[in-house]
Order: sequence, then C-alpha cells, then structure tokens
Amino acid sequence: MTLFFFSSMETPKKKDSWLTKAVFITIAVSFVATSFRQGALRMGDPAVLTIGGREVRTKEFRRLFQNKISMLSVLYGNVSKESHRREITEMAIESVINDKLLDLELERLGIEVSDNMAMENIKKNHEFFDKNGKFSSKIFCDKASYFGLSEKLFIEEEKKAIARELLTQALKAQLLCPNVLLNSIIKGRFQKRSFAYKFFNENTVTVRAPEESDLKKMYSDMNGEVYAPEYRSCSIIYISVTDLAKKISIKEAEIRELYKNRGITAEFETVKQDLENELKASAAKKKRESIISKIEDFLGEGRSIEYIAKQLFLPISTITVDEKGNDTSGKMEKSLGFIEMKEKAKDARTSLLSAIFGMKKGQDPELKHVFGGISYMIALNKISPKKKMSFAEAKRVLENMWTAAKRRETAVALANEYKDKILQNGKIDETSISKTDCIIEQGISVTDSENSSPPAVKEAAFFFLKPGELAVVPVKNGAYVVGLIRIDVVDPDTIQEDERSALEDGAVSELQRVFWSAYLKTLRHRYPDLSVKRANNAVGLEGEAYQNSCDSFSDEDAEQPLSDINDD
Repeated sequence: MTLFFFSSMETPKKKDSWLTKAVFITIAVSFVATSFRQGALRMGDPAVLTIGGREVRTKEFRRLFQNKISMLSVLYGNVSKESHRREITEMAIESVINDKLLDLELERLGIEVSDNMAMENIKKNHEFFDKNGKFSSKIFCDKASYFGLSEKLFIEEEKKAIARELLTQALKAQLLCPNVLLNSIIKGRFQKRSFAYKFFNENTVTVRAPEESDLKKMYSDMNGEVYAPEYRSCSIIYISVTDLAKKISIKEAEIRELYKNRGITAEFETVKQDLENELKASAAKKKRESIISKIEDFLGEGRSIEYIAKQLFLPISTITVDEKGNDTSGKMEKSLGFIEMKEKAKDARTSLLSAIFGMKKGQDPELKHVFGGISYMIALNKISPKKKMSFAEAKRVLENMWTAAKRRETAVALANEYKDKILQNGKIDETSISKTDCIIEQGISVTDSENSSPPAVKEAAFFFLKPGELAVVPVKNGAYVVGLIRIDVVDPDTIQEDERSALEDGAVSELQRVFWSAYLKTLRHRYPDLSVKRANNAVGLEGEAYQNSCDSFSDEDAEQPLSDINDD
C-alpha cells in the first residue's frame, strides 16, 4: 500500500503561502460538492473512521477526502484512466487517515499551534489580498462565508496543517547522509564496467519434431487445461489521411499558385512534388474530418456500419482475431494500414485490439481514433468464447508449445557449453575474451542511456557478476552468455561539488521517504483500533474502489515499528 502524506514542507520554498492557499481552496471545494449525497446521508451521519478511540463521521470524512482529492488534482491534473483514478482515490483516503494519525500523535506529544501563528500564515495568502496587495479581513471573511466556512473553522484547519508540517520537519531534519554512504553511492553511480556477451537465439536452433508420446505427456502434465483463445469477428472501416491522400488529384495550377504565394526561389520542378504532397495532405485532412463528422452523425442516428459504409463509399474489412492479434482472416495487416504505418504499427494494433476486446456483445459501432490522422470504425459481429480443447484439438498448440520449450532448452544448453569452454582456462580477462566472438562493451556506466546493450545483459553486468565471472542469462527468445571483464571505480573526491550535492540531496530524500513510511507504520502500531467502514458511501465511490486502503491496515503494516524513536 502506498504511504502518502501532504505537507507544505515538501515544497519549502513556497511554505509561506502555498499551504494556506491549498487548504482554503480545497476545503471550499469540499463544502460546495454535492455529488456525494448517497448512502451515509440517508442514514444520518455514521462513523467512517475509528482511531485512537475517536470516530470520524461521514460528513467530516467526506470533507477531508474532498480536500485531498482537490490537492491531488492540482498536482496531477485531470486523470482520465480508471486505474489512475482508483489509485488517486486510495491515496486520498490514505492521506486522510495519515493526517488523523498525526493529529493524535501531535496531541500526545503536546505540540500545538497558536491562533496567532495560523493567522499570520493566512495573512500571507494572496487569495485574501485587496487590489493594493494587502491582506483584507473583509475579503477573507467574505470568501470563507461564501463557501460556508466560519473563520474559526478555517483557522482550526490551518493550525492542524501547520502542526503536521512542524512535526514532519522536525523528524525529517534529523536525517543526514553519512559520508560513507554518499561515497558508496558515488562509486556505484560513476563506476564504469567493461563486459562481453553473446546471444543464442532459440529461433535459429534446430530441434527434432515432437512425437505423439511427447505431446500426450505434455497434455497430461497440464491436466488437459489447454484452451482455444477467445476470437472476435469484427467489421472495420479504416480511415487514414495517408490513404485518402493517395486518391486525391491536385491540378498543376493549384501547385503553381502555392509556389507563387510562397515566393519560393527554387526552380518549380524541384519543389513541385513536395508542394503537391502538401496540398494532398491538407485536402485529405479536411476530407477525413468531414468523414468523421458524418460518421458521428450517423452513429447518433443509430445507423449500422454497413449503412455508413454505403453512404460514404468506404470499404469494410471483416477480420477475426484473438486478444494477441492472431488474425485467422489474414486481412488485418494489409487492409487496416499496418504495413504503411511501419514502426507505429505496433502501437496502432495494440490500440485497435484494446478497442475490439473492450466492446460488449450487442454494442453499437464504435469510432476509435489512433494517431497521425488514423481512425477505425468498429462493429462487433461475433464472440467465440475461450474453450477447453481435447487432445486432438490441442495437438497443433501442443506441438508449438513443445517445440518452443525444446528450442529454449537447447539455446540455454548451448550457452552453458559456450560458457564452460571459455572458462576452461579460469577467469576471463580482456585478453582471453578478445579471442572469442563475443560483443565487447568498454567503460559503460549504469546511467549510460546511449549504450545499446540488451537490458538483461546490463542487469547481469551491473548487479550480479563480479570481475572475471561468466553467467548464462535466459531470456524470452533464447539466452545470453555474459561476462564481466573489469570495474573502473571513480575516486569520490574527484566528483564536482554540484554533482556531489545533488546525489546527497537525492539520498536524503530517499532516506526521508523510507523513514516516513516506517514512522507511519509505527503510528498504526500505536493505535491498533484503526478501522475504516463504509468509506465508499462516504466519498461517493462505486463498488470496492477504496477497499484496498481499508484491507491493507493489517498486522503486516504494524511490523517493524520504529520502537527506538524518542518522544523527545
């Protein structure tokens, strides 16, 4: 579970006004929000959060939750993906709970902020400045009153926020990065490694054909759990600016007019083709926009894809695919533009398959925009569900699975033979490895983004191997033999001060993050009665979006508390 805490100390340069401004805006938003009138409102005001023997009831929990959601919206902007919305919802709920834990801890430690200190912070908030740039009590009261806030309530919220910030600063300020740790980080970050590798591709390995007994054993080992994938048959209209441009003719007079208007000094014939292509692209873009507009109108009328294609003189392709893109119709690549897309074809195919397998049976046709002037109109015709296959039906699948496994096994075996052959004379070094057909990379750092070595090779070279060692690294389509030749370590004292300072800041931030996570776990351990109920009603969620936050307050979270923290 993500541990989340909001405090103005996270942005110390803005602590004079940012916190007050955020508190005011977000609390105000929480009071005017009316979309959460469900569940708990019809049942009075039941408790949602219980902690330290105290209850936080629905109205208060909703207000605090809206406060956090508004803050997160400022930080992350408008979040469209459902998975991200769920994550932000859980972060907001968690942050409310963490604040309540900290409020109890502040009370236990006797840390309190005065009204005067809170008011001084409020007076720095530009939201309450008049046209002369000075704080106005009238503007403050008017704005608070407009959103249903009393001056006292606002000041109380400000006092709690400041106190939480003070506690956070006091705890985190104690964390320093020792020189021994910083020097280790510098050595790791700036060290350079020289390594060698060779790839054994399973697709180039020759293996025998499987026998019937091999396939029957595999089928038996899998308990007959071999399934044919779900296939979906779809009718698709492919709309592309590039495709439309091919069918557009441009008169030479139009090209010459553009040439003249641009005041081009080059010879007309040398730029004619480029100008013609530009005019075609412009005309194709307008035509595509017109087609899309008409399609949307037809969809609004509930028209079928066949009707739309006929009215707009657009070709329809019918394909049958599984979720991985295996196309039994053989039409997908050619008729849907993937060939002309080249390097972008993978992203377009993924987007299209996602749309196809996101549709429901009986759903109206859907218009899907991809990128670069490409759109698809999709109508789902038939769903052939996943089904268990008999041995006879699964035979082809089993053959492919057996062959793939055998090829990988052979590739790994060949890699091990190669490794053992190199190591016959002991550990590898620059001289011995140079006599092999390995690819050799010299002086590569862990942050070297320009190095094109495979990720699996870099991971082995930087995290698992010692100088002189060789290892076989199995991967998806074969195996690598990787050897680490040497490590060149930098002297920490030679690193420039600004780089050293940046690394130290990063190390301290990471130490603070780990410490704060452990500290919050300690607080949960201190208040074992923590429980959350009916939070989905309180915050207006559907289903169990919040449940992960609630369920994760377990004994596991209470383990390894910071028992040696001194209350002083």
